[in-house]
Amino acid sequence: MAYDYRWPVANAGGTLTSAIAASDTSISSSAFGVLPTLAIGQNFAYCPIVLIDPLANALEIVWVIVHAAGTTTVTAQRGKEGTTARAWAANTQWLCGPTTRDTIFYTASGQVPADMHVGAAALYSDKGDYRIKTLNQGFLGPTYQSFEDMGRALDNTTGHPAGSVPQRKTWNALNVTTDASGDLSVTIPNGGFPTRLIGCQMARIFTTNATPVFWPCLNTTSTKTTINLRAQGPTTVVASTSISVSFDAVGY
Repeated sequence: MAYDYRWPVANAGGTLTSAIAASDTSISSSAFGVLPTLAIGQNFAYCPIVLIDPLANALEIVWVIVHAAGTTTVTAQRGKEGTTARAWAANTQWLCGPTTRDTIFYTASGQVPADMHVGAAALYSDKGDYRIKTLNQGFLGPTYQSFEDMGRALDNTTGHPAGSVPQRKTWNALNVTTDASGDLSVTIPNGGFPTRLIGCQMARIFTTNATPVFWPCLNTTSTKTTINLRAQGPTTVVASTSISVSFDAVGY
């Protein structure tokens, strides 16, 4: 089972109630009550804790995968994040603090640990960029775009404010029918854009009318949540016709 979601707790720490061997997966501490409630398969989440022996300069990173609310015993996976499971004495100190996995992880492509959590950032030393772990698509690079890369919007707005991050939405509107003027209104998915629609590219997927169709986007009526367009043939509008259109829109 993959544990994809990291669930740390701020300012948590304590000592072990009893000694554990390297093979033990059940660990007890009177301070474990503050850890999150976790069950096998619950959002595939875990809480990382670190067992430390400052005098021996030794540590082991442990992933807590089962913890009933407020209880003092957990089930854990041992020797995680490149550390080795070992025996620990009673009163060994533990803490829930950041590890290298909580920073921008330095590595080379092809050497990224397979158990990195969703949202982890990795700096690829051989690629010269950093990438973010996704749930289903591995590590993907961010889009390098800022407010300065956006020109005039459909509503004629220019000079987009600092901090405006471009977003992209791509979708298909299938079997929608134009009105008597050849016009069509399509809702942008997921609530549209928070602030403004910059622009949109459209392509015909299918139409019951064999005439080539062009789609001017109506900038006077399109909004951050709705794209209005007109199906236009070589000589006239394509009225009352079922069409399907693909959209690629940018906004913020």
